[in-house]
Amino acid sequence: MKQNLDTYLKSHEQALVRFLQQLLAIPTENPPGADYAKCTDFLVASLRQIGLTARRYRVPETECRRTLGENRGFPRYNVVGRWKTGAAETLHFNGHYDVVPAGDGWRFGPFNPKVEKGWIYGRGTSDMKGSLAALWFAVGALKACGIKPACNVEVSFTADEESDSRLGVGHILKERIVRPHYAVVCEGGGRGTLCYGHNGKLWYDVVVYGKSAHAARPENGVNAFEKMAQLVEDLQKYKRLIRRRSFTNLNGEKMYPSLTMGGRFDGSPEGKVNSIPGRASFTLDRRLVPSEKVEPARLELEDWITRAARKIEPARIELIRHPAYEPCFVDPRHRLPETFIAAASAVRRSPVGKKTSFGFNDMHFFAERGIPVIGYGAQGENDHGVDERIRIREIMTTARTYARFLAEWPGA
Repeated sequence: MKQNLDTYLKSHEQALVRFLQQLLAIPTENPPGADYAKCTDFLVASLRQIGLTARRYRVPETECRRTLGENRGFPRYNVVGRWKTGAAETLHFNGHYDVVPAGDGWRFGPFNPKVEKGWIYGRGTSDMKGSLAALWFAVGALKACGIKPACNVEVSFTADEESDSRLGVGHILKERIVRPHYAVVCEGGGRGTLCYGHNGKLWYDVVVYGKSAHAARPENGVNAFEKMAQLVEDLQKYKRLIRRRSFTNLNGEKMYPSLTMGGRFDGSPEGKVNSIPGRASFTLDRRLVPSEKVEPARLELEDWITRAARKIEPARIELIRHPAYEPCFVDPRHRLPETFIAAASAVRRSPVGKKTSFGFNDMHFFAERGIPVIGYGAQGENDHGVDERIRIREIMTTARTYARFLAEWPGA
């Protein structure tokens, strides 16, 4: 079986390259969400080409407006492909097709993909259209070789990961368009490491309102900047508190909760040197390690801010929440990571390691619904940067890993 599958994959490498070049040539920049219709048309046709049933789902405009505000002319679409093998369980693969804006200074055009010395260049090669190509190629090879996995295979290509995925994988799970038993997100890990989970996050805008006045008569005002600085100083104590906690990563590395203040900060729009500022604002980024949960962390932080706010009266604060993401972690002894580690190690001919990511990705959408999930994709270079690129050999190796993993899935 393995030899037949590997032989097919190696002899059809040019089909993989052609698919990826066509996909890269569609400039799905987010923001604003350009060419999503064209891209998803291509992806639906490509999944049908390899023998899957495939459908495109448009996100209702009302939901788009709630999430994006005004976004006229840029609808959101998600693609789902299915291979029903008659098995009792479904294994789902997810990847996003949107890319960050390209910018200037590329050797080649960012949407004019070129192959040079075994590398393919273009916006999205590494993040993450290369992984979509590996997945498409792997499933197509299984179909072509007559190898039926012991699970139903489900594929989703989704929108808006480069913003927050609520209209992408978040939408198709919330609406129960997909209901898998297990999932693989095609990023987070790669090469010699499998991702078992990631940190969570709480994001806020904190706005401090004082009272503006002329700097010549400061007693007539309430200095929002000074009150903000006092609030920040109080939050330094909270930072020290949470750093006493830790989570031991699978590679033995310690992970600690964190709080970052002032990733973005601002003052009164009418502010000038001889004015008492009546408004000041800053952001909070609270990272949760996999042993934490969003709701207790939220209550703890917001209670701390509420008590700190009493110390800066008569200034008052407004706390603006952003969407929170739960951390996630799959048991290393679960057959999902165990089967994948075995397949990846065999393909790479060396042991594949384990990690929990300090950042976050779309794995949490599955974990929040009790779906065991891992992360692994094709990794390149210069993600989000100029001259983003990936080795074709790396995409091929990832395709072989996906194919072997599905072929060796133990079934229910």
